[in-house]
Amino acid sequence: MNSTLQLQQDRNSAIVGARAIMEKAKGRVMSAEEVSAFDAFETQARDITATLDREQRMAALGNIHTDGRAAVEVHNNAEDKPFGPEAQPNETKVQRRNRVWRACGEYLQCVKSAAIVPSAIDPRLQKLQQRAALGLNDKVGTEGGFLVGKDVSDQILEEMHEVGIVAPRCTEIPISANSNGVIINGVDETSRVDGSRFGGVLAYWADEAGTTTETKPKFRQIRMELKKLFALYYATDEVVQDASVLGRLAQGAFSEEMAFKVDDAIFRGVGGGQPSGVLNSTVLVSISKETGQAAASILYENIIKAYARMPARSKRNAIWYINDDTMPQIMLMTLPGGTAATPVFLPPNGAVDAPYGSLLGRPIQPVEQCATVGTVGDVLFADFSQYLLASKGGVQQAESMHVQFLTGEMTYRFTYRVDGQTARSAALTPFKGSASVSPFVALSTRA
Repeated sequence: MNSTLQLQQDRNSAIVGARAIMEKAKGRVMSAEEVSAFDAFETQARDITATLDREQRMAALGNIHTDGRAAVEVHNNAEDKPFGPEAQPNETKVQRRNRVWRACGEYLQCVKSAAIVPSAIDPRLQKLQQRAALGLNDKVGTEGGFLVGKDVSDQILEEMHEVGIVAPRCTEIPISANSNGVIINGVDETSRVDGSRFGGVLAYWADEAGTTTETKPKFRQIRMELKKLFALYYATDEVVQDASVLGRLAQGAFSEEMAFKVDDAIFRGVGGGQPSGVLNSTVLVSISKETGQAAASILYENIIKAYARMPARSKRNAIWYINDDTMPQIMLMTLPGGTAATPVFLPPNGAVDAPYGSLLGRPIQPVEQCATVGTVGDVLFADFSQYLLASKGGVQQAESMHVQFLTGEMTYRFTYRVDGQTARSAALTPFKGSASVSPFVALSTRA
């Protein structure tokens, strides 16, 4: 058996032994014998780890020929160090340094190797480390941390946009490198009646040589300051050794979880340390239940009234976001009439095809973030182009080999900075009619 593999297995056995003693003594003080055995296991694990670290450092120095010449020299110039990506035929040092990461797993492997052997850093990581040092408050971990390369960051963000349902539909606002937020001058418009459009603009029909009264628009400031969303990922030594497995697990875990949390914050974020969600905003219009309506039910009248409260200009972008719990009631909605009720939800090709069609001409999109049936937010008719989502660059990352030292795991931390809020500050009073309208309409709780 390979000596390195044997050492890893011995270390894992020692860690398992130490954990077993801790579990056995949980809730009480260890006996002298247990303390002695635990210390022995811990010392063995630490000694093996130190041995493995030395072997990796020596491997970075290169092999020795039988005549004593070093097969690989250790250069002071980071560009020349052989620990980086293997040189391709006719590839220059600069080309090797600027080569993109083939996958997220390859990047994470190099990060771990750099943490173990700081004297032999992949040139691409050194380039990122130098870039991080140029920015105030943009430094990463002191234990060999590195910024995520742009190509790796783009991989994660691209997958976030693929698995995220709501965020890609929002109006994106990129934040520049030297800013922590943005201030947007928006129109302060809460009504469409004469004298209130655009906050106070009014045009007049005037006779020849007649006079008019001066009007002007009213503005408000929309302030957005980036909030931090982060996730931790633990990878065992065995997983780190396989770049494809590591990349698939890590990229999938980071992108899906971050996309889920961003979508959830867009729905019900409370502000403060997270985005402000539409369900907690002053712009939300709620549709009250009908007289005598049963608890946790959905009536066709609820849907019609929700559709009527969506502004005409937003109807072409709006989508029905629902919880899957609501589908049985939506599919069985009827229009009362005489002694019989007429079905109103008729999906394309009936029950033969996919059940999700449209309601009143607008698509239906099930999402996990909608509340369960009967609770406000179980059905949300929304035009998310009227939601502002600000983000800065890509994802930042730091790593540590010490957080989970006893379990032989590498810890990766990914951070994404984002903020969001509705573009409007309140529902809009229409030009004609008394019921306010909004790009975000939800059914109220039916208890």
